[in-house]
Amino acid sequence: MTMPSSQKVWEKAYQKIDVEHLWTIRDIAFLNVLRKYVKKGDKVLDVGCGTGKFDVLLTRKGAYTILLDFSLSVLRNTREIFHSYKSKEADFILTDIRHIPLKDNSIDVCYSEGVIEHFKNTEKRNILSEKRRVTRFGGYVITSCPNRLDVLYQIYKFLFNAIGRWKYGFSNLLSMFDLESLMQSAGLEIMERKGTLNNLLLFPLYFIFKHSILKRLCYPKPNDPVALRLGKLYVPPILGFWLICVGMKK
Repeated sequence: MTMPSSQKVWEKAYQKIDVEHLWTIRDIAFLNVLRKYVKKGDKVLDVGCGTGKFDVLLTRKGAYTILLDFSLSVLRNTREIFHSYKSKEADFILTDIRHIPLKDNSIDVCYSEGVIEHFKNTEKRNILSEKRRVTRFGGYVITSCPNRLDVLYQIYKFLFNAIGRWKYGFSNLLSMFDLESLMQSAGLEIMERKGTLNNLLLFPLYFIFKHSILKRLCYPKPNDPVALRLGKLYVPPILGFWLICVGMKK
C-alpha cells in the first residue's frame, strides 16, 4: 500500500528532532493549561502526538499517558524522546486519529496540539467527536492550533512556502470563533479560551545576535523561570498567536 503524502510530510518533519530545541513560549503556555486540568492518576490521551514532549512531563507528574499517531516512524522518534528525558514509559498506538481505537468514556483528558488545522472541516468535526466520545463525562477535551487571524504566522507560512521550506503540509487554519463552534457542535461545553504570545519575531533576532537571553526566549526549557513567567501571560484569543480552547463533556 502506498504511504499517504501527508504521512510522508510528517515523517520528514520529525525525522531529526533536537531535544534541546523542542520548546517555545507558546508551548509552555499550552503546558500550563494542561497542568491545570490534568491531575495525578488521570488517563490522558494525546491525539496526534508528534514529539510527545507534553506527555513526558505529564507522565512525570503522575498521569497515565496514551500517545496516538498514524506514523510508525514518528512514534519511534517519540519513544526515543521519552528515553532521552528518562521519563516513565507510556502507551504508543499507531492509528488514524479519525477513528480512535479506545472505549467510550475511558479518558480523563483528551488533547491535541497543532493537529486539527491539517484536516478538512468535515474531518475536524469527526476528530472532535471522537475525542469527545472517548472522554468521560466531566472530563476535558483541549484543542490548540494556530490562529487564522495572526498576520505574522501567515507571513511566515507564505515565505517558507515560497522558498520550499514549509514542512508542515496542508493546513486549513481556524479563528477562535471557528474552533469554539466546532467544539460546541461536537457536544462540548466551552470552559476556557486563551490566546498565546507570538514569539516569531524573536527568532530572526536570535539568529542575528545569538544572545543568550534571546536563545532562552526562542528555545526555553520548560522549567526556565523566565519562560514560565512568559508562559503564564495570555492575550485575547483574537490576538493570539496560537489558540487554546478547553471543552467539558457533559
